[in-house]
Amino acid sequence: SFTKISNKIDNFLSLNSINTVQIDINQKNSIEIEKLKEIALKRGIIAKEDKIWFPGKIQSKNNDIKKIKIRLKGDNIDHLSDPLKTSFRIKLNSNNKLFGMSKFSIQAPSTRGFWGEIFYSEMMRELGVLAPRSNFIKLIYNGNDFGIMNIEESFSKELIESQQRKESVILSFNEDKIWEWWKFLKNPVANNIFYTNHKNTFIDVFSSKKIFSKPQLLGDYKKGVSLLRGYVEGKLKPNQVFDYEITSKFFAMSHILFSSSITKD
Repeated sequence: SFTKISNKIDNFLSLNSINTVQIDINQKNSIEIEKLKEIALKRGIIAKEDKIWFPGKIQSKNNDIKKIKIRLKGDNIDHLSDPLKTSFRIKLNSNNKLFGMSKFSIQAPSTRGFWGEIFYSEMMRELGVLAPRSNFIKLIYNGNDFGIMNIEESFSKELIESQQRKESVILSFNEDKIWEWWKFLKNPVANNIFYTNHKNTFIDVFSSKKIFSKPQLLGDYKKGVSLLRGYVEGKLKPNQVFDYEITSKFFAMSHILFSSSITKD
């Protein structure tokens, strides 16, 4: 219910409920990350080659120190423009988790509409729509106080299973070519000519190495791609591919809450 979600938001906004997370990276790798940030800022976007993984460590009040891999996150430079609000993508080594998540992003709250994205995700889960967990944390990065940041779950097995679904595949339309056009032409309008049309992109799967190594998940992947490609090519009707009830809830709530980044044309 709305009241239930409202109470959760109140809890999120309470400073007493915000966990402190500490990330440490050695000096050499920290310098390399700063160099990549400078290159991206000069270019005007964060390109694929800027997203290099580096080893590090992470710790929160209720967790032991855990080894991680960390890289810059995002495409637009709003993820880098504030030196004390840099966005990172993080994955924990082995079977370790932080707040129940093995993969997640940490970013400035402004890149996620401050508390808006948290509210949006909570509403989606309440409606039975699969959505990543999102919350606020206080981040200490190499001894620097980044203040309040948003932590958002990445697409993973934990995301699916935490919402009472069986492990399966998560598909997406690849956006690499969009950013390649932007990188070389530096003209966002040009992106709308070809590659922003989902009919002209190929279908990606998250955690591809894991998916392709497990027969059951590989079967799910082949079936999912076949259905989605059939819809894109006009061979299958929407009700043959998508769950109408869940999909309608997703689009309705996205438009009500103006989450246009989720429902691009």
